[in-house]
Amino acid sequence: MNMNTVCVVPDELESSNAKLIYFYISKTGSSTINEISAALNLKKITLLSVIKTLQEKNLIQRNKDTLSIPSKPTTNPSVSVAD
Repeated sequence: MNMNTVCVVPDELESSNAKLIYFYISKTGSSTINEISAALNLKKITLLSVIKTLQEKNLIQRNKDTLSIPSKPTTNPSVSVAD
């Protein structure tokens, strides 16, 4: 997990668990529910509820068993940002 990059947690997240899960996924790039549960010491039932909310707000995406932060479309496709 690269801790040197900045992660901005969306203002609309009020729950501390939602913020923590969003932050974790953004830092790992992608994670499974089992990985998140183990890393954050959260019960799966808690995770599933928060993940459902994050998905409904389009803040995370699920591809089979993997969760990730969706890429945001650029407002000007001709401009690119170097890492």
